[in-house]
Amino acid sequence: MELTLSRVIEFYHSALELRGKSINTIEWYQQKLETFLSFLQLSNQQVLVRDLSLHDGRAFIRSLMERDTLFDNHPWREEVQRRLSPHTIHGYVRTLRAFASWLEEEGYTDENIFKRLKLPKLPETLIKPLTEDEIKRILFAIPRDTTMGVRNYAIVLLFLDTGIRISELANLKLDDIEFGEGHFKVFGKGARERIVPMGLTAQRAVIRYMERSRPEPVNPSENRLFLTDSGDPMSKNSTG
Repeated sequence: MELTLSRVIEFYHSALELRGKSINTIEWYQQKLETFLSFLQLSNQQVLVRDLSLHDGRAFIRSLMERDTLFDNHPWREEVQRRLSPHTIHGYVRTLRAFASWLEEEGYTDENIFKRLKLPKLPETLIKPLTEDEIKRILFAIPRDTTMGVRNYAIVLLFLDTGIRISELANLKLDDIEFGEGHFKVFGKGARERIVPMGLTAQRAVIRYMERSRPEPVNPSENRLFLTDSGDPMSKNSTG
């Protein structure tokens, strides 16, 4: 049986799940591989794994470097006239190389076909931290007399106070918070558990949200702290 690339991408998805990769990591790989598949299907609807070559990877990366729009055909983001950043293209190359390594390990190919696919050079830029005035302006802009404002104020304070990832905040559960001890538990990348301390100001904001503004969850057993205004659990892309 001739294996198509689309089918083997599904196998890879399952393999990542069995390796214990996080949902966010799996989605990250999946999105990039599906974009690669769509590129190849522009010239050949039936893309077979045995036909993949280093040229395909290089042609795909070159197309990304030449792309001048972002978010085209995105379900909820408006298209923007801008080139992809080197960091974004770097992520695509890493995905293709990891996928090719797995293809070789599993015997789908005789060699790592993308081993010689070069990573683009990344600019050495420093991330500038927010100034005290910028932080004050952000907090001042959040209305604290609305249900969602109380929630968003607590979210921003948690980010500022703890530096947790957005996925960790979205998955933070009520049972994982110890107000008496002043910390909470999160499961980070690689399903690693860690304890994160939080200050009194952030604690008070979270308690206020829980007592006054957290909506009734759609699912009565829902244990995640932050919910949308309709009572569904938040995701890292939630807007309501």
